[in-house]
Amino acid sequence: MPSDQHRASADASFISSPPWFDDSVSRLARAISSNAASFIALALHGFLIGYVCMYNVWVQVCWLLAIGLPALLLIDWQPILPRLMRDKFMIFSALFLGWMTWRSRFMEWPGSYDAMKDGALGLVGVVTLALLLVMIWLHGASRESLSRTGVIHGSVACGVALISIITFYCLLPDHHWGERLQNVIVHGGLHPVCTGLVFAFAALWMNTLWHDEPTWRTRAWKMATVTVLLLACFLTTSRGALIALVCGHAGLLIARGWRQSWAPCALSLAVAGVYVAASPLIGHLWEMQAKSRVPDPSTLAMPSEVARPVLDLLHRGDAGRLEIYKAGLSTLGTVPERVMGVGQWGTRERWFSQLSPENDLVLGHLHSAFLATFVHGGAIGLILIFTVIGIGFNRARILAKEGDPVWFALIAFGCGGLIFDGQTICSLTSNPKFETLILWFPLAAASAIYYHRGQSKAPQTSPE
Repeated sequence: MPSDQHRASADASFISSPPWFDDSVSRLARAISSNAASFIALALHGFLIGYVCMYNVWVQVCWLLAIGLPALLLIDWQPILPRLMRDKFMIFSALFLGWMTWRSRFMEWPGSYDAMKDGALGLVGVVTLALLLVMIWLHGASRESLSRTGVIHGSVACGVALISIITFYCLLPDHHWGERLQNVIVHGGLHPVCTGLVFAFAALWMNTLWHDEPTWRTRAWKMATVTVLLLACFLTTSRGALIALVCGHAGLLIARGWRQSWAPCALSLAVAGVYVAASPLIGHLWEMQAKSRVPDPSTLAMPSEVARPVLDLLHRGDAGRLEIYKAGLSTLGTVPERVMGVGQWGTRERWFSQLSPENDLVLGHLHSAFLATFVHGGAIGLILIFTVIGIGFNRARILAKEGDPVWFALIAFGCGGLIFDGQTICSLTSNPKFETLILWFPLAAASAIYYHRGQSKAPQTSPE
């Protein structure tokens, strides 16, 4: 491995000012250009933290563009572009995003108001997603900074989780103990599924970091953060988040082996056991709350999610997903549609009109990012995204062998979380918005770290 001094010098020379800079360029532009790496890092850190504490995705997009875009415009791309265009992960990511956009553009847009609206949002979403991937790729030269991002993200998420628990259950009069927890900062109440997945992602990320801490003080702080985030996740009773956590911990076991992974897994199991054991306490808190709010609480029946949260989680059913999946697949009636999909923009009514009136699963999307990729982009889109995931998984596997299992576990989490949830993998501005966080970010981070690590090991040779 290269020395820290060599890596630092390589990182410093990787992003530089363009050769046309001279004294006529403004002082602000020179400052941004000379500190472009720091601006890109700040843009990424703020964007990722925004998933738990920014009001909506448009605030995140504005942050990303306001901080990161000037840095991208004021760096010397001449030595960067050849390396960027040789990276297989970036090549196949561009092919996937390009295919999904091209297929959608040449279907039913323009043609209707919904199609034009979907098209405008889709174009903004795919362009900003592409810019985010480029920023992550550039930032991948600083592996230590990405690790710090996990600590910062987890710490902020822990604070937001505590604020949400206190506010949601104790301060807001329309909510009660045992109700599915929402992040009260995002949207004024983020959907429990989205809340659960975002908190669970932060918990898993932090859970992969504490075991190797040299001091007990830092280790105890990170363990406490994981505990709070996992409890917040369990309070959402999101089955998608639980599936993702199982996949993420399985990925951690595969990446590190049982001897090095048993402690993080044991911590998660212990927190799950505490949640199950605390079910009677939650019921008691509900009763106390009901007595303080209702003149005659005996007239109220305790909701099933309060009385039996675990059984309610298991008996909730598919929430209309199977009907949605069947309706989505029914739009692929011909062989060309199965191969190329039906496009994304203005095609919602093709399957939405087939749902029964009582199926009101929120937001009217397919609730499976991979199924949505097949419906919108056909077999071609599915092959391309699986290729991207395969490249990312393989690079994360190699990093895990070298002692960095974080990204393999997070990619496994993202894949598990998008089986039964998610709207689209090819837009930064989706309704649930967590797809980029739980899948694209770990994929791009692992691929970037792997690629730049190869550059550091062999700086005089071209990458494969």
